[in-house]
Amino acid sequence: MSQNYSCVFVTESWLKNSVTDGQLDNNGQFCVHRRDRPNRSGGGILALISRKFHSFPVPVPEKFQMLEVIAVTVVTPLRNFRFINVYRPPDFNLSAREDMKLLCDCLDFLCNTHDTVVLLGDFNLPHIDWEKYD
Repeated sequence: MSQNYSCVFVTESWLKNSVTDGQLDNNGQFCVHRRDRPNRSGGGILALISRKFHSFPVPVPEKFQMLEVIAVTVVTPLRNFRFINVYRPPDFNLSAREDMKLLCDCLDFLCNTHDTVVLLGDFNLPHIDWEKYD
């Protein structure tokens, strides 16, 4: 990977614990923050943060552990940034509706900070009307 990247965020990484952090970054240029999907294929999220910056994971409470969410704080001389990377599977059923409520609660928790928050990922929400905010 080029040395020009400071941060790289991936959704649907499809990684398993058999893939080591060293295989993802064999030059040791990045801190690897990841959440693999252990029991099913697909999914998973990944954040690679340049070692030029101090970064650390933000703990996510146990009640949100079933969600595919990672939050990483990146410290810079001017301000701290909290990057929240989300993968939401494309399901649209009752279970997915409950998961979405849980995800909203999780985001409320993670966004409660003085850091600058950057929310990114794949939310799989094709029915949003952005013109009407509906």
